[in-house]
Amino acid sequence: MRPFLSFGLSLLTAVVLALIASRFFTDSFLFAIFHNLQLHLAAIAIGVAALALIIRFNIFGMLVLSLALALFVHGFVLSERFAQDSAPQQGHPFRLLSFNVLGTNVFNSAAIVDEILASGADVANIMEARGIIPDLPRLYATYPYRIGCGEKTKACDLLMVSKFPLEGGIGNMGQMSQQRIIVAKAALPSVPATIVAIHTTKPYFDSYHEEDLDNAARALAGIQGPYILSGDFNASSIGPDMQDFLRNTGLRHSAFQPGTWPVGAGDWGVPIDHIYVKAPIAIRSVTRIADAHGSNHYGLIGDLILPPAQ
Repeated sequence: MRPFLSFGLSLLTAVVLALIASRFFTDSFLFAIFHNLQLHLAAIAIGVAALALIIRFNIFGMLVLSLALALFVHGFVLSERFAQDSAPQQGHPFRLLSFNVLGTNVFNSAAIVDEILASGADVANIMEARGIIPDLPRLYATYPYRIGCGEKTKACDLLMVSKFPLEGGIGNMGQMSQQRIIVAKAALPSVPATIVAIHTTKPYFDSYHEEDLDNAARALAGIQGPYILSGDFNASSIGPDMQDFLRNTGLRHSAFQPGTWPVGAGDWGVPIDHIYVKAPIAIRSVTRIADAHGSNHYGLIGDLILPPAQ
């Protein structure tokens, strides 16, 4: 009985690892969920493969465990591949909040707006903002400048609010992502900063996620100078199309990005919400808000360093 149980666990683990390893041969959306969860699935695979060896030692089990370890290390390397080297000590501090509040989360609207107001953010990028429509007037009292929710668009989905004047607009990325990219320059008292908010579709919905990223990259290429990009990408930075996006745009993220989804996973969650920067803007820290307030995503607060005026 023990040999069959050990072999069965090893075989099941090998199948999962093969699906993860398919990234070396294809970036098809059919395998996107395995590619984006590589770190998590490989970690689980290490545990299951080790259990199989405890039940009954065998060469096949050792090979499976070795593959699981290799894919975990590979996933970790990918997760830090585009992390910035270090943050400068001098420059202008800037705080950005990025939060998918969940469009149906109206019962927690007041608490979410309280969270945004207490964050001290200079600019807040909010996804599925219809969830906080009841408390938008309170938000606008502190953040009088905005794009979204009636300003340059009739819909209330993607919203950028700022304590400082904004100059920009909202656009489309693809068939599934209408009015889900905002590019705006904030007239900060220190130096102007270009802020971009984005909300992509999920990577396992045909090729729409890759289309979103390709169109977003084209929009970003038209920005003069450095910029900040944040939002809900519905994908981790280790996904194949996300790796291509970061490589092509030159964007960088903080080391050890905090997990944001699912909320119930806490620290073990997948980082699918991101704050990226284009040098010479740098990241001092990116932290997760303590309470998701009923959303299925945690929000992020980025403390950034803007370069001195030239």
